Amino acid sequence: GQARWLDRDLAAGGPFRFVALHYPLYSSDERHLGGWENLRTAFAPVLSRQGVLAVFQGHVHFYERDEAGGIQFVTDARGGGPPYRPGAGTIPEFCNGLVDTLGYTRVTVRSPDLPAVMEVIRVADIRDGAVTLRRPCTIFERFLLEHRGPAGGEHGVQPDFLLQIRRIVGLPPLAEGIRILSGH
Repeated sequence: GQARWLDRDLAAGGPFRFVALHYPLYSSDERHLGGWENLRTAFAPVLSRQGVLAVFQGHVHFYERDEAGGIQFVTDARGGGPPYRPGAGTIPEFCNGLVDTLGYTRVTVRSPDLPAVMEVIRVADIRDGAVTLRRPCTIFERFLLEHRGPAGGEHGVQPDFLLQIRRIVGLPPLAEGIRILSGH
């Protein structure tokens, strides 16, 4: 079925492998705590085997970034419906999150030889039914996604090379909020 199709499709991919899903495989949402386990069971082995960097997910109306198996699971559905509430706690895979906002996630790939840059943009805050716009391109979170191939075929970037990349892509130094995330 779908898992076989995804496996074949990802096997034909290049150095950056991203997947988009509607329902999140991982989630701290109070109504879907833990995420959709049936989808995770079907797709997680394929995502790992094929060297997927990030999975972009919707349905849950807040921003959440989780990491499992070296893959970033980004839920960003901050628009188009009322905000959802996170549960009383977070799931073990939780890395960061943002509620009661409107926004989007932007990924920039400049070259197959450089890591991708992921930025979580905060457009507006929602409080007591009022929407307050933020300055354009207000960045909540920014980091590099180091590309890699299928399991066993790592295409890692050396740390000293990453120091040069910050200047090339116009990013601030690590001390100013950039993190390097890599899989496996």
